[in-house]
Amino acid sequence: MDGAMISQKFRRWQYSLFSLFLGIGLIGCNSSGNLNAALSNPSGVPISQLQQQGASKVVYLKGKVGDRAPFLGSGAYQLQDDTGTVWVVTQGALPASGDIVSIKGEAKYETIAIGQQKSQEFYILELEQLERQAQTRSPQQ
Repeated sequence: MDGAMISQKFRRWQYSLFSLFLGIGLIGCNSSGNLNAALSNPSGVPISQLQQQGASKVVYLKGKVGDRAPFLGSGAYQLQDDTGTVWVVTQGALPASGDIVSIKGEAKYETIAIGQQKSQEFYILELEQLERQAQTRSPQQ
């Protein structure tokens, strides 16, 4: 087995693991209160409307980083705007919780099988991080 084949199998395993992570219920679709109006992104898609846009569509999002899930060589983070929350998978460095990021991403659906049940999970594959505003941290943190 050559290195490219191993790398491809490993990447599929990472996405399957990520899908399982989502399937266990760690994805949120509802907003937990309003975020600052600075998160509004008139040229982007509201997170609550992402699943209606369809898979393999390029979208632009802006929001606040919530939970993070580091993987070997990649990771995922929750992105929240005023309308909802979605997981974003990235090959780049994970932004810190609380950071405000603007991204270009691709909407993806992943079918995972747990036993005899199949589940369709939705996430965004980050193609490019366009902007990042680090959260201000107090010296005590």
